Amino acid sequence: MIATIKIFTFGVVLFIVIFTTKLHGKVDVPIIIGFIFFLLALIKHRIAYPAMLVPYVVYLFMISIYAIFISLVYGANEIIFAMKFMHTLLLFLLLYFVWLEVKDYISYDKFTKYFVLMVAVHSIIILCAIVFPDFRHALYGVTGYVPRGPEWSRSPGLTVSFNATAIVHVTGLWFLLSRKDWTGWKRWCLTLLILSPFIFLGRFISFVGIFLVMCFLLMQLSFWKKILAGAIVVASLPLLGWLSQLEYDVNTVDGQVLANYHHFVDPLMLLGRENGADSYYSNTMSKHVYFSDQWYVLLFGNSYAGHIGLLTGAYGDGETDSDIGVINSINANGIVITASIFIFYFLLIWTVRNKDWQPIAIVSLLSLSLSFKETGFFTSHATPLLFLLFFYQLLSEPCVNDKRRIV
Repeated sequence: MIATIKIFTFGVVLFIVIFTTKLHGKVDVPIIIGFIFFLLALIKHRIAYPAMLVPYVVYLFMISIYAIFISLVYGANEIIFAMKFMHTLLLFLLLYFVWLEVKDYISYDKFTKYFVLMVAVHSIIILCAIVFPDFRHALYGVTGYVPRGPEWSRSPGLTVSFNATAIVHVTGLWFLLSRKDWTGWKRWCLTLLILSPFIFLGRFISFVGIFLVMCFLLMQLSFWKKILAGAIVVASLPLLGWLSQLEYDVNTVDGQVLANYHHFVDPLMLLGRENGADSYYSNTMSKHVYFSDQWYVLLFGNSYAGHIGLLTGAYGDGETDSDIGVINSINANGIVITASIFIFYFLLIWTVRNKDWQPIAIVSLLSLSLSFKETGFFTSHATPLLFLLFFYQLLSEPCVNDKRRIV
């Protein structure tokens, strides 16, 4: 009974760490929980830090110092990347102690199963936020999220980011479809439940993430299961097309759901036409491509970060007026540091290449992909999940691919 209570308690802790990242944009929940578990480890004399993690700590520390140095060189007018890098360093240091305590009760195999349930619960929260106005108001009152359009138009659930939250949901979809923890009607119900909220999250990561999951699944499915998967996808296309043709009234709940669905699929349905995904990137995103004219800024950065700036972003007077994370990073930190961040993500994947590498690859590749649209790098909504997965893979022996559990 006590063990069951502890498993449930640690499951709730993991849910909060992964989904409740910042309340009202100020209260950093994972850092607070990490610090509590650090104190607990201190009391239990389990404070030793694994040598295998030290190189990653050193790297995050070095880029934090570099970002602080560049900011000071340019008068400390912008500190967003210094804050972001230091926050990532603290996450890496403190979440280890959360994992250290949790792993004694929740093994990696259990984590992958429970994580599917966590994503399913968060999916229900997103759906309720769309359907029930009173619930939505209460939820946003806690999270501090401010809708950018009509309140019923999309919902990030417990977070405040559509695309970054989609990264976590894509990972949950991968665990559901790639392992035999859930079979039969339970798998179908959970798949439908986890897929549905994607229409209320970020389109870019949803499309790229689902495509990535399909590619990874095809790599390990048998021939006939590949045929079955292809048949299901082809059979669903007419239904998706029919739904996109339906008219709707936004004054009804059904109409609001359909409006969200149209918003989600229209970029693909309108390819080659106005408002299609191709025209969006050629007409809108192209306006955010701006690099400094000064070669030394391109090499070393000047700390400014455009729209995402903590001190200058509100006024749009940064070095770049861009939303694109990789461009902001090059202008703020220089191309060398920006390239090293890409290497850092790929190094995480390479380090666990002989283990269950796909979930870490999914989170890493989607985070890097997001940097070509918005911030992406070390996003606070996906990074806690990435680090927890990495600790399980690097420091736990039982997480080697178990073929009996793979579809």
